[in-house]
Amino acid sequence: MAKWTNDATDLGCSRMPTMVLGWGKFRSPEEERLKTVHAIAGVETIEAFMNTDAIERGNRLEGPLGDWAVDKIKALVDDTTEVSATAPDQGFFINNLPDENNRLGASLDLLLHIDGEVFFPTNDGDFIQLSGHGPLEIKTTSADSGEPDLHMKLQGYGQCLCGGWEWFIIAKLGKDLKFTLWPYRYSEIIGEQILDATRDFWRRVKEDDPYPDLPRRKMPETKLLESNLDIADLCNSYLAVQAEQKNLKTALQDLRVQIEGAMTQAEAEVAEAGSYRIEWSKSVSKAKPAETTEAKPAMEKRTFKIKEIQS
Repeated sequence: MAKWTNDATDLGCSRMPTMVLGWGKFRSPEEERLKTVHAIAGVETIEAFMNTDAIERGNRLEGPLGDWAVDKIKALVDDTTEVSATAPDQGFFINNLPDENNRLGASLDLLLHIDGEVFFPTNDGDFIQLSGHGPLEIKTTSADSGEPDLHMKLQGYGQCLCGGWEWFIIAKLGKDLKFTLWPYRYSEIIGEQILDATRDFWRRVKEDDPYPDLPRRKMPETKLLESNLDIADLCNSYLAVQAEQKNLKTALQDLRVQIEGAMTQAEAEVAEAGSYRIEWSKSVSKAKPAETTEAKPAMEKRTFKIKEIQS
């Protein structure tokens, strides 16, 4: 993959996940900031920590793995859909974050072109419908053969943000040479998190404001979710439903008080209203004598039910 970003003016999407997550697999956020500071001063950062064999492996396998990925996608479509991929001869950028030379940039391995529709199966038994254009990111690792990690996925989200695409695919050659494709839909929620982290990055560069002094750390061991669902969207929906649940609980209680009031006024335990049967039955528990626990008096409670009468 050709690199179309300039470290002095661009925060590349391969570097950006470290700023979003607050830690990196290879560099800390502060090391990334200093890399840009040095680039602005004309000083190149030597990546001494990188595994040169891993870099060469990725570069040499990128072409054939890209072809293999396209063939795997073609196997999912009929003759009416055409699938191809090209290596872009340019980068894709979002400018003015906040100034002209403060950009978020993406260099792509390949750009997929789908003329028609592809119904791409996911690990949770669902499908993602893909059409048009989207990035294809090639990854090689000997660590595992499961779902791509957060850094990999954030890179794809950043690429979509820069190019205006709605989806991306990560083609991953993993442990035991298992080659799998992972499609994802772009998330505006994650896109906003990326933009916030990028603006903060350039502010820190401009104001010489270091990131907190956190040690470089390895990728934590995580349980892989067998799903391509957008977890950020799910969390957002969960909190919205949770808030709505509280409102509904209050509304439900208010309605029950009104119905019980009508039943009390009518001195009824069972009633019918329209096509509904209302049961407000009374039950009385027997008194219990004192044993090893405190004596309990007799108690009365009601069971409230509404059923639709089947015609």
